[in-house]
Amino acid sequence: MHSFIIALQFLTRLTINPNIEVTEKRLGQSIAFFPVIGCILGCILIVAGLFLSRILLLSPPTVNLLLIIILIWLTCGLHLDGLADTIDGLSGAREREKILFIMRDSCVGVMGVLSLICLLAMKVCFLGEIQPEFKNQTLLLMPLMGRWGIVIACCLSPYAREDGKAKAFIAQAGIKELLFSTIFTVGLTFALIGWKGMFLTFLIPLFVLIWIRYLMVKIGGGTGDTLGACCECSEVLVLIGMLVLNRMT
Repeated sequence: MHSFIIALQFLTRLTINPNIEVTEKRLGQSIAFFPVIGCILGCILIVAGLFLSRILLLSPPTVNLLLIIILIWLTCGLHLDGLADTIDGLSGAREREKILFIMRDSCVGVMGVLSLICLLAMKVCFLGEIQPEFKNQTLLLMPLMGRWGIVIACCLSPYAREDGKAKAFIAQAGIKELLFSTIFTVGLTFALIGWKGMFLTFLIPLFVLIWIRYLMVKIGGGTGDTLGACCECSEVLVLIGMLVLNRMT
């Protein structure tokens, strides 16, 4: 239970027990619940979408934009910050130490800002292309699989720095956390959209493996920022994947 609460409070602004003791071991164990937290976020988005569209009678484009804003608010923009820092670092230097230095800098560069604009625009646009009958499944799977991507990255890549906030997650996460999160994600995906969902459960790990391989070459592993970038890109891939599945039905 403690691991679940730690995951909830780390990934969202939702607080249950702010005084809970956080150790490196519990941080590592909490990563197994990341997809569960994504599922909770998805459920909140579904309820918010129904309220905005059926009670307030807002137009679909407005609802889609507000849903993305709600997701940002719920997560405090945690992963978006990682995306911007990652893009700034990878686009601003070639040497490993310089890349890591730029990524840790609190200032956001032009490339980081542009990456945020492009990613958020893609989320709103792709969400608008999803057929209404698939909208709720998409809102649930997007944050779910985004955080599953973090688990895969943590369990399969080393930490690129000597120390940092994400070191405990990467160092302590293991096969047990990966197995639990994968069973939960694959099982829920199958329950929501059947065998078609196996396309998504193949697409996200494939992307994460390519991402890990790229980071190993560039900086020798992952960081907290690259995990955030992995989550955001995985969410966009889920939207694209659901759009493809929509077109096929």
